[in-house]
Amino acid sequence: MVDEKVLSSEIQDFLMAQDTLKRVVFVRRYWFCDSFSSIAEQCNISESNVKMILSRMRKNLKQYLEERGLRQ
Repeated sequence: MVDEKVLSSEIQDFLMAQDTLKRVVFVRRYWFCDSFSSIAEQCNISESNVKMILSRMRKNLKQYLEERGLRQ
């Protein structure tokens, strides 16, 4: 089992390494539970772009956590 504080810290480090747009999109979706359309409107991008950013970030986060031994 992974310590929640360690996992939280690693996710925060991952997010801080991302550019502002990616960070905002990720946090708006997974922290504030905003809809794709709401995020797209706030960030002035298309909904498909929001979905693509989130898909790539999930993939990159998974790889990031695996490299640190926090996910299998």
